[in-house]
Amino acid sequence: QALGPCGVSLSFTQTVSKVWAEGVKGFFAGFAATAMREVPFALIQMPLFEELKHNHPWAARAHVEDNKQRQGLIGMHCGFVAGSCAGLATTPLDAAKTRIMLTEDPRARLGLWRTLGVMSKECGMMGLFKGALPRGLHSGLGGALWLGAFEWTKLLLWPSEDGRSERNDRATTALLHGNIFQGT
Repeated sequence: QALGPCGVSLSFTQTVSKVWAEGVKGFFAGFAATAMREVPFALIQMPLFEELKHNHPWAARAHVEDNKQRQGLIGMHCGFVAGSCAGLATTPLDAAKTRIMLTEDPRARLGLWRTLGVMSKECGMMGLFKGALPRGLHSGLGGALWLGAFEWTKLLLWPSEDGRSERNDRATTALLHGNIFQGT
């Protein structure tokens, strides 16, 4: 992290100067746009994740065999796809949010919908989707990690269908010891 005068971090200095210049409202510029981006993202990602998880080609066999490793991998696969789709679909909202946050003159900041309109006029629909590929990849990797971790944790902590504790399951014990391919 870059340091400014007297060893104070530049990000801290910039934050203080932003609040000093515009007040607390300037510090939270783009907050509403961020919330309006996150809600559609979650509304796309979570139902898609659950649907993909239940219809994954490995799902039926993994549940019949009570294979925790495979169920965890299914969660990661589905988290990647769901995160990627949600990231791609909400790219225009993210681009507008970024523009709002980077507009230095508070009088020039527009709301989310007006910013989307201006961007559409300036760049067309393709302009709204600039950066969609990196955003989709980033969101997909994030979905694989956090939804995959959620699935693994759920498998470790929830009792299985027959009432046994997951922590006593041989495959889960192997996973905890780092022997995910041995199953013993």
